[in-house]
Amino acid sequence: MKKLFKNILIISLIVSGCSAPPTEPDYDNPYDEQGEDYIPPAITEITPADGSEVNSRDVTISWTGTSVVEKYEYSFNGGSFVETSDSTLFLSDLDEGIKTFSIKPLKADKDTSITFTVNAIPGPGIVFSPRVITADTTDTTVSLILEEVENFMGAHIEIYCDNDCPYNDTYRHLLIFFFL
Repeated sequence: MKKLFKNILIISLIVSGCSAPPTEPDYDNPYDEQGEDYIPPAITEITPADGSEVNSRDVTISWTGTSVVEKYEYSFNGGSFVETSDSTLFLSDLDEGIKTFSIKPLKADKDTSITFTVNAIPGPGIVFSPRVITADTTDTTVSLILEEVENFMGAHIEIYCDNDCPYNDTYRHLLIFFFL
């Protein structure tokens, strides 16, 4: 009886240790690079259109990726790539000029880039560049750009420092007068 029990135990261990032969991979999986239905991660659409002109300092950039893309990396004007799971980016207070935006699926080698021109002041106008300034030193440069202006005669420009200005009252308020 003992021998019979021992044989049954050995046979059941052998039978339970066996498994079904491996199955073929699922080639209907769009994530499987070996499959027929593989969809490579890519950017399929981006706005604003490449080469377009935007007549606002505020721009919303949106993009669409293939169905397998869940996260992206973007770069603005040659900066470092930033990871995001969003498909839009809102940029505000942009200076006038040509801008570059690059987007790619997370960890992908190839990016999709567009350039667009910010022309927030169509027609004659005066623009400070950069538009928003945060300065902690006296070495801050501000450019005054006259755009599409003819027969310019002069200007009165006032620059203020907020109440936390580290300088005395003499330097808190600067008036600039110039005539051409």
